[in-house]
Amino acid sequence: MNAKPSKPILKSKPEPLIQISGLTVDFDTPTGWLRCLHGVDFEVYPGEILGLVGESGSGKSITCMSIMKILGPRARIRGSVKYKKQDILTLDENGLTQIRGSDIAMIFQDPAVSLNPVHTIGRQMVESIIYNTSIPTLNHTKESSEQNSGKVEKYRRVTGQTAHSEAELLMNRVGIPEAKQRLKEYPHQLSGGMNQRAMIAMALAGRPHLLIADEPTTALDVTIQAQILELIRDLRKETGMSIILITHDLSVVAETSDRVAVMYCGRIVEKGPVARIFANPRHPYTRGLLASVLRIDRQIEKLYSIEGSVPAPYEMLKGCAFEPRCQAALNKCKFDQPVFKTEPEGCGIACFNPQSGRVTAFEVLNKQEDAPYTARQKQNEQPLLEAADLLKYFRIRRGSGLFGKKKKLKAVDSVSFSVKRGGTFGIVGESGCGKSTIARLLLNIETPTSGAVTFNGRKISGLPPAEWRRLRLHMQYVFQDPLNALDQRMKIIDQVAEPLLIHNTIRAAMRHDKAAELLRSMDLKDHTFDRYPHELSGGQQQRVVLARALILEPELLVCDEPTSALDVSIQAQVINLLTELRKRLNLTMVFISHDLSIVRHICEQVAVMYLGKFVELAKSDMLFNSAVHPYTQALLSAIPIPDPGLSRKRIFLKGDPPSPIDLPSGCSFHTRCHIARQVCAELVPELKSLKEGHLVACHLAHDEA
Repeated sequence: MNAKPSKPILKSKPEPLIQISGLTVDFDTPTGWLRCLHGVDFEVYPGEILGLVGESGSGKSITCMSIMKILGPRARIRGSVKYKKQDILTLDENGLTQIRGSDIAMIFQDPAVSLNPVHTIGRQMVESIIYNTSIPTLNHTKESSEQNSGKVEKYRRVTGQTAHSEAELLMNRVGIPEAKQRLKEYPHQLSGGMNQRAMIAMALAGRPHLLIADEPTTALDVTIQAQILELIRDLRKETGMSIILITHDLSVVAETSDRVAVMYCGRIVEKGPVARIFANPRHPYTRGLLASVLRIDRQIEKLYSIEGSVPAPYEMLKGCAFEPRCQAALNKCKFDQPVFKTEPEGCGIACFNPQSGRVTAFEVLNKQEDAPYTARQKQNEQPLLEAADLLKYFRIRRGSGLFGKKKKLKAVDSVSFSVKRGGTFGIVGESGCGKSTIARLLLNIETPTSGAVTFNGRKISGLPPAEWRRLRLHMQYVFQDPLNALDQRMKIIDQVAEPLLIHNTIRAAMRHDKAAELLRSMDLKDHTFDRYPHELSGGQQQRVVLARALILEPELLVCDEPTSALDVSIQAQVINLLTELRKRLNLTMVFISHDLSIVRHICEQVAVMYLGKFVELAKSDMLFNSAVHPYTQALLSAIPIPDPGLSRKRIFLKGDPPSPIDLPSGCSFHTRCHIARQVCAELVPELKSLKEGHLVACHLAHDEA
């Protein structure tokens, strides 16, 4: 790895584009005013990318929605937000309307929620362009609204046809293929990555000076994430706009940002230049976040995680909010709130006992001995689970109305693998490649078009419902979205105990006791048992889903993206829990993810999937140390590393995966492959052995071998 070239240093510091001072936010609740932000201070300079990091519940999104003044009528905002020396908080609704979109734009976290599902992407783009290019923009040379009266600078009013042409240009600019066709489609017809890029295009319609990006890469594939981060860097370079990048992923901050501000419980606890903060994090919370990051270039037995979780605003203590979770806390931290102190070179910290030195030791305090193996582990020789030539086709109607022609969508195409008892098998790939379909086929949620699944030596494909009901005792599924997987009307303790009721495995009087014991083993407190899912954090919800799957003591656990979109510390907790449970219960696991860093840590064997097929399959160490297929190499190169001093050669994939309904001839990856040859467009490569234990489906790999 080569050292990353240092970023240019400004000779003289310009005036901040936006200056936030003493920002305090309270919400009106049935029990009174609840404070969520406590005097937040930071600034963003012209052309700068500021990374705003912290766990969920730290106040990142509330801070940036306060800048836009879009928190709603029940929020009370105090302090000042000076944009070009004018306080946004003093503007009326008309003044705010003139700034939003045209001067300050925001990319919201979930494009599926932000985009209107009943309107095409084109209609929403055109509306945004017309709105943001025809309203007046305030002349910010005066501070008061009275002085600004009559001093406006109007953009030209554009027509619908002109706006449509500009929408197509913007869609092309953010890298959406076939932009003209995509403008005619609805949000549900686009992938998550394309929807996210469409949101970026809409935000750029008004040519803003400040772009606020709220988790723009959360839960996206690593390849799409790399494209969006590259796009953000290019936009900053080309337009000179400033960017506030909200994220809980410090690897993303290391690769994109100039400065970083770390938030915890509504306060900035540390800020400074990215290189300095990553080289010498001083606040224990910053150090904990960095230690929790899972790295593709480093393997450790057990991950570090910050114990506990971010307290809710109504749980705030008198002293430092981080004190209950802090390994370096002093006695005074319990009673006094540390004041943020600005230090030389743009750094600052709020801590009574700051630390020093690069975070290099990934130690876990109070590490427990591995649990003894159970009797199940004597049977490790034979595979517990086998899939043979699994095939799943869906019939999709293409065209308008009832007379549209039905076409065949190949979701899973001749996939075979086996998992030994107590083993872990990982499946990775971009969204839409067929990973979740395989998971549903294994547990008979979907019926295979052809092929067979064998469990414990017994063929289980095509079994009657009564037989599958008995098999559910031994096979369980952990769904991707824990909140949607839980019943919002049932208490946590009842949901975890429900499988015992359904299968009638133990007496009714013992069900809640067993559920409570399992929840406690997952570090969930007794006071959470009678709560409802929406009252828990994402990490707590995921542990509840795991508890519900494990209460029947299954032999096989199929995990579909169980750590997607979780904070790094919570993610580490869930991964450690799965690793511990696998050893203690001798669980066999199929682990599905698009995050290769997690898969490397938890899986023994890994399959890389592309458009319904396995393109590479090998033992974990072999795959990550000597990947052969160009698609695998591209996935590995796209994973960010939390070190701003390192740079790697990136392999950027061209465009998006082709439609599984109209697959290209030959190798389905050749349209995006950077080393494709003529043979790749003509012949479908077979998945065959390159060397012992390493299977690859690539013409060029086998030719070179």
